[in-house]
Amino acid sequence: MGESSKRPLLQLHLSTCVILMFVAGGIIWCNVRFYHDWAWGYGWPCMFYIPGSGSSKWNSVDFILLGVNLGSAFTLLLCVAGVSEALIRRNELNQEFCELQLRKRQGKRRWFQIHISTAVACLLLLLLVLVLNLCPKGHPFFSRAEFGWPLAYYVDEGSDRYSWHWILSGLFADLVFWAAFVIGSGIILERRLRKKEKMHLNQSR
Repeated sequence: MGESSKRPLLQLHLSTCVILMFVAGGIIWCNVRFYHDWAWGYGWPCMFYIPGSGSSKWNSVDFILLGVNLGSAFTLLLCVAGVSEALIRRNELNQEFCELQLRKRQGKRRWFQIHISTAVACLLLLLLVLVLNLCPKGHPFFSRAEFGWPLAYYVDEGSDRYSWHWILSGLFADLVFWAAFVIGSGIILERRLRKKEKMHLNQSR
């Protein structure tokens, strides 16, 4: 569970407090303005204070309308705080859900989505196989060269241009061995990497 799900109801975010500060400032500004409705006075949304003017030197204060204004201001602040907190906490829950989904996807990597290190290792193994196949293997008793690893599939006797020949069975066996060697090494390395990645993911949780 994230911080948003553990946050108490009365614990507001800083952004909500800033918004409430501006709204409260607007309410105060509306109440200190001089309005003219049925008379000149102060108050919003209801005029509760009428200063004395002319022959009347007494100030008129309606405490009932003052209570209405205070209730309206409190209700407005409460609604703004509720809407702001609902939007912020919903956004936090969405972020937590996206992070959880990302972790699940990382832990459930598809079988063909290999790591870069596995791809580099397979390329190096292919390069090694290529070098071993291009290096000729000389025969100790005959003046001929054999190409192929681990089995020879191309033989050059060296006497004339018609002295070379292919050994198809050796070529087929080598192809099978190369594929098994590279793919098997890649699978072993990938399994080790995914096992280590899963351990790190479980530790981070």
